Amino acid sequence: MNDKNTPKWIYVLRLCQRLWDSDNWSTEDAAIIQQHFEYLKSLTETGTMIMVGRTDVDMKDNIGFAVFAANTKEEAEGIMNADPCIMHGIMTAELFPFRLSLFSKHFLFDL
Repeated sequence: MNDKNTPKWIYVLRLCQRLWDSDNWSTEDAAIIQQHFEYLKSLTETGTMIMVGRTDVDMKDNIGFAVFAANTKEEAEGIMNADPCIMHGIMTAELFPFRLSLFSKHFLFDL
């Protein structure tokens, strides 16, 4: 699905305020985070998702992001809204059109 001509999108994720304090996390919250990871991993394996990550700061200031390909805004919204963290309300998300300007071939690595 993802080729150089397919429009790219980014959604920016923020954890809900209740979960800024690690004492407030439930086993259900942790399970939803695992579903979120599996969802993004599946999209990465099929070639829809290009890059996923998060900042490495306190939960209050932490943001996550997902860069992906979708033909239309509606399709992009569908991908974002199907994220388990969005569906269950433990994260909020904002969607933006995305254009990569520069990318270093020296940055490719195995995680």
